[in-house]
Amino acid sequence: MIISEAQFIREFEVMQDASFIFFLGAGASRTSGIPTANEMIWFFKRAIYCSVNNISPESCKDLANANVQQIIDSWIKNQPEHRNIKWEEEYSHFFEAAYPTKDVRKEFIENYVSQAIPTIGYKCLGALIRAGKIRDIFTTNFDRLIEAVCPNIFVISDESADRAYKVRVVDNSSKLIKLHGDFRYDHLRNTTEELRQLNQILESKMKEFLSQFGIVIVGYSGRDDSIMKVLEEIARDNLNSFPKGFYWCILKGERKYERVESLIKFLRESGRNAAFIEITSFDDFMINLYRFCGIKDEQVEAELTSIKGNKTPFFYKPQKTDLRPHLKTNWIKIKEYPTTVYSFKTDISEWSELDELVKGQPVLASFAYPKSIIAIGNRSVVENLFKDHILEPIQIRNITYEDIARINRDHGFVYSLFYSIFDRYFQERLKLQRFKKRCYWDKSRTEKFNSRWVENCWCFIHSAFNYALEYRDKELFIIIEPTVVVTKNKEEVLKSKEAKIAKNEYLSVWYNARWNEELNKWLNIIYSESKGIIGFPPNSEPPSARFVISDHFCFSSPKGGGN
Repeated sequence: MIISEAQFIREFEVMQDASFIFFLGAGASRTSGIPTANEMIWFFKRAIYCSVNNISPESCKDLANANVQQIIDSWIKNQPEHRNIKWEEEYSHFFEAAYPTKDVRKEFIENYVSQAIPTIGYKCLGALIRAGKIRDIFTTNFDRLIEAVCPNIFVISDESADRAYKVRVVDNSSKLIKLHGDFRYDHLRNTTEELRQLNQILESKMKEFLSQFGIVIVGYSGRDDSIMKVLEEIARDNLNSFPKGFYWCILKGERKYERVESLIKFLRESGRNAAFIEITSFDDFMINLYRFCGIKDEQVEAELTSIKGNKTPFFYKPQKTDLRPHLKTNWIKIKEYPTTVYSFKTDISEWSELDELVKGQPVLASFAYPKSIIAIGNRSVVENLFKDHILEPIQIRNITYEDIARINRDHGFVYSLFYSIFDRYFQERLKLQRFKKRCYWDKSRTEKFNSRWVENCWCFIHSAFNYALEYRDKELFIIIEPTVVVTKNKEEVLKSKEAKIAKNEYLSVWYNARWNEELNKWLNIIYSESKGIIGFPPNSEPPSARFVISDHFCFSSPKGGGN
């Protein structure tokens, strides 16, 4: 059974405080910069494939690309030691195959989790804990994101399991039980053998908690046998377990693991409340819980106010309908965009120094964390360019949803790098002229114009467009706004008051048909040059990074239908 997020939130708000244990998996930390289990599996497969075949990881850097996945997976499946691996064992199998040494596995994890920053979802979770709506958390994650938003929470992990003896299930203190360990210590559970069984003390305490509370599971796939086995044992051996309910969050359209479906079916048949909850993301789920419970946290409120993405956009989501949408927008869907970048510590601290270093080079770079650089380009070129400034080995960093969302607020490394790729494409590949920040014009598309509103104002009018990137509902778009620029001699852009009047006069007779004509012309120019591929460097093949845009504008209708 699947229930809506809205239904659960209504019931959660009504129920007694701290009725549910919240169980967080890797998916909850995705927007904080930590890859999910599925993404890590692809990291491991790529590492094995590239190292065995003496191939640079640069050649298959974009692991979100279906073609790259197909190349890697077809080779992997032909290797005897990697055949017939069960879905739930892929993470542990390929992690151990790629990095057999325990210390190396620990360092791999630490490289990701040590720099993770809590996103708005975790901050809302912290506010819910402080308000008493949520009290206790279980997690398979190694990171310290929960501790960051709740510094006073009592932590029990694999390496400190004896602390569990001091814990009473029902009291007013918040508790965090880290079932697979903490990245700061040595007892991390990653391999098939390690994941087969939980620490016995933690397992016992988990069963004790779930005999008195409900559970809400978020961001967890159910891959490791140790957790699933405990949940199944509790459900089977104690028919009074999960007294407040058993809820497993899944993303809309996400595959439901058969073992979880069977567990929910068993719980329902034995008279207990159990269901899947469809959510759009961990962050959105926690924001909605926070808001509906009427909590007001100063830090959370300030961040929510700054998140432009929370405002309702005019772009309507597609609906299944036989009616043809009839409002054409000026939004073009970006079907593919870069999902990984290079990251490294540096001694460069000033933008002027960074800009001077990459000037004229086939590399884009931006600051991210303090004294850390994010770069796009060929890895060997990046290494050579920054060879005197790299303090630690270069890492491949995932671009998170939260990273991309910052593009709407005009800041963040994604804002800098993504716009730079489009700017370089327009200038170097399409040979367009730049005017102001996001305006481009075509020298060849011009006509002589004699203004009737300004005396003796002969000028040249050039076809132009303004553009912006916008991230809505986990989709990225480029927005095109046709306009014109006024020049004196087809070279120098006029900025005088008279030029502005002439521009307004020229645009004043642009009705719908002309706007539509200009939109289609610019889309044709942008798309046709490279069949919708906006690559960087602009004239290299294959590019180090690329966007793929749609060949048509999005449509919407007042009833909400669109495509």
